[in-house]
Amino acid sequence: MCSLAHAQEGFRVDYIHFQGNEAFSGDRLREQMTLKGFNWFQETVLQKSSSQYHSDMLINDFGRIRRFYQRRGYLHIQLSRGDFAINTDDQSVGVMINVREGPPITVDTVIWLIRAPSTPDSVRVDSLLDRISPLPQLHWGMRFRDQVMTADADSTERYFADEGYPYASVSSELSVDTTANTVDVVWTIESGPRCVFGEITITGHSRISEELVYNQIEFRSGDLFRQSVLNQSQRQLIDLGVFEVATVTGILDRDHTAEVPVRITLQEAPRLSSKVGVGYGQEDNFRVFTESRLLGFLGGARRLELYAKHSGLEPYHVRLRHTQPAFLTPRTSASISPFIRRQDEPGYTLRRHGIILGIDHQLTSRLTVGSEYSFERVSLDTTSVAEAGPLDPGFDDLYDKSSVAFTSTYDNSRPTFNPDHGNFVALSSKWSGIGFGSQYHFVRTTLDWRHYEGLVGLVVATRIKIGGIQSFDDDRFVPVEDRYYSGGSSSLRGWERGEIGPQQEGTPAGGKSLIESSIELRYPIWGILSGAIFTDLGNVWPASYFYDLSDLRYSAGAGIRVSTPIGPIRLDLARPIFDDDVGYELHINVGQAF
Repeated sequence: MCSLAHAQEGFRVDYIHFQGNEAFSGDRLREQMTLKGFNWFQETVLQKSSSQYHSDMLINDFGRIRRFYQRRGYLHIQLSRGDFAINTDDQSVGVMINVREGPPITVDTVIWLIRAPSTPDSVRVDSLLDRISPLPQLHWGMRFRDQVMTADADSTERYFADEGYPYASVSSELSVDTTANTVDVVWTIESGPRCVFGEITITGHSRISEELVYNQIEFRSGDLFRQSVLNQSQRQLIDLGVFEVATVTGILDRDHTAEVPVRITLQEAPRLSSKVGVGYGQEDNFRVFTESRLLGFLGGARRLELYAKHSGLEPYHVRLRHTQPAFLTPRTSASISPFIRRQDEPGYTLRRHGIILGIDHQLTSRLTVGSEYSFERVSLDTTSVAEAGPLDPGFDDLYDKSSVAFTSTYDNSRPTFNPDHGNFVALSSKWSGIGFGSQYHFVRTTLDWRHYEGLVGLVVATRIKIGGIQSFDDDRFVPVEDRYYSGGSSSLRGWERGEIGPQQEGTPAGGKSLIESSIELRYPIWGILSGAIFTDLGNVWPASYFYDLSDLRYSAGAGIRVSTPIGPIRLDLARPIFDDDVGYELHINVGQAF
């Protein structure tokens, strides 16, 4: 068989199949190989090229697959070449690989040893072992994996660095019993001395004062060394928005000095900057925006931003924002934003102008809370809204709104523009009718949860959005711009924007209760091109906090994504399910639907 295969050197690889593999799929094993075999569709449509068969390449690939298995606890892995399917007409060969995985190596015992200097702090170092024990992932009974062991070493060193031991190092010894298929793991921790922060040096600043920089860092000379404090201080300097580069680094030396100097390296952003963006979306058509930013406005890290946008949905939106970073605390920012805006939505047209006072506080790197007060005057074009019906007792074409809103956002999804793992959760509550002649009194609360899960090269994205509005006026009226609407490129994609929910004379009227949910499978195709299949469901109801799960609308579809630095260009084609009178909808936009 080997001689026969050797005679086919240079033939195109038609396919590579595995048999006997159970722990890992054939796709996962093929990823380890340099030999590649693709079918007609992959070669013709996706422009992928199959390899030319060479026996030495297959031998090298066997080595790669063995190492792949061994790093994951399968030390007894055996590979052999199976039957070859040789086609002399088109000079192609199909390769079969036999796999005998054998039993995996499991962890029997895990022992921790610690070596610390003879100082009064040694007792404290020993006590850390009790707190380390829950952290490592490698434990009795689990399959041994190199990557888990490496992760345990890294997490232990980080733990010690955050307890005042930046010089701590972790090493390991393995004792493998190939008869019992077990391994004993012995960890040794060299703690080094317990350290404090030493001299702090700041470089690279000219407009920004040292006092402002010091106010943003969470430590002083003489404080116990903690790596997490350095990381948090660096994030707070970046969050000021006035530095292009900000690094906070502890300077370690070979002598393991107990005082660790800290170097803060800064590079200030340009004082004046501007950017312009253009785009196109199926709903808002051509859109263009410009944003200019002035740093150091009125001194310090204050900034002034002017934003202007035009699109089919917003003929004009102009906002001037003055932001004060590090307001009261290093993690808090305050802003004041006068604005003027026009909206042309499917259900209404209006003009609004006013002012927003906001304050945001970053509780952690992933959790932010905020509140804002807004006062605005709204001018409604009543000809854009259907005549009043049972849902709407009447319209005023000019009214004032005074509102307070509270928000909290948790976001650990990554990467930013096209997440493939993590969660995003946003909870908001708006209380309208807070003095100053505000005409309408209501509370609007919305919860938006999104989850992203990687799955063998694919991404499963899910979203659930629930909202409700409670009016406290006698007529239970809620302004049209504050109601819920559903349908469109980022909602239920089988319908046009705002098409789902209560309507009056064919015009979207909005409602007081909302449910939306979507699930989307995203998969790579070739290079920057990827695809998605999805299904959406939801509805809008006129009553407050009323959700009829038997009255949900459904749609399904598929789409193409083209990756760009600012997020994917998205084209989705969707059609309602169980609604035969509605056809297909095509949506073109930038960014994922959620």
